[in-house]
Amino acid sequence: LKTTNPGQVFLARGNHEELSIQSRYGFLEEGRAKYGETFNARKIMRAYDFLPVVIYPGSGENFIQCNHGGMEPGYSPRELLAAVGPIRFQLLGDLNQRKFCGTHPDWITDSSSRDLAERALRDFKPQDPISPSVIGFMWNDFSILVTEPQLGYDPGRAFVYGQRTTQLLLQSASTGDRKLQAVFRGHQQSPVLNPIMRRLIASRGVFRHWQEKDSATLLNASPDDLSKRLETGEERPVPSGSVWTFNVSPDSMYGEGCNYTFDAFGLLKVVPQFTDWRLRIVNVPVATK
Repeated sequence: LKTTNPGQVFLARGNHEELSIQSRYGFLEEGRAKYGETFNARKIMRAYDFLPVVIYPGSGENFIQCNHGGMEPGYSPRELLAAVGPIRFQLLGDLNQRKFCGTHPDWITDSSSRDLAERALRDFKPQDPISPSVIGFMWNDFSILVTEPQLGYDPGRAFVYGQRTTQLLLQSASTGDRKLQAVFRGHQQSPVLNPIMRRLIASRGVFRHWQEKDSATLLNASPDDLSKRLETGEERPVPSGSVWTFNVSPDSMYGEGCNYTFDAFGLLKVVPQFTDWRLRIVNVPVATK
């Protein structure tokens, strides 16, 4: 799709487009099984180095953040969003996470989240997706409920951002005439039913975090019960400051593990007023075994 439509199809790099993950999750074995011992994984790995880790599509003065993982407080897209031209690129450069915390003292208000940020966030220049520290756009996650901490940590993965910290990051990336409004992403999948996977199934494959009718008592509710509380409509508004997680393909290890019976994608309708933007959810049923 990308080579046929280079100006219309854009791919964002995720944490699985990284050597240590691919060597453990079956990619190398799959390549050898399909193409034999001549399969040259290095060429594909090199191609991944040219994929952007975050994309900011926009219309007028409004933009959304599209990436695999979560937020990255060390990077500011202001200069990129203000640049002239239909397609613009910018290198990540230095990720100044600690500097951001110092210049935004009210970014995190609860003490446990602030202590975590002071201990773990750092200023660094990425050498690859995981060193000297992970790139948040590829690795970080989001909390599910409004009541969860503003910043948490998931061992073996990365940071988990709450509603307030996420919305303040989006606001800090915005200017008077360029506004970063929402996040579309695809990380946080699991091969077993857990709170996020139940919500993805209940929401027809596209889940908006921090919904008003969601609560801690429903955290491990069944998809059927959650579908009575969460957004399930074909067309949905896109609130400013919202985060949306999209499901994985049904034939992936995650889709098969959670018995996905459908694929899902979204069509975003943009108009001059951001309050009138709409996301249409499209489901494609798949045959079950």
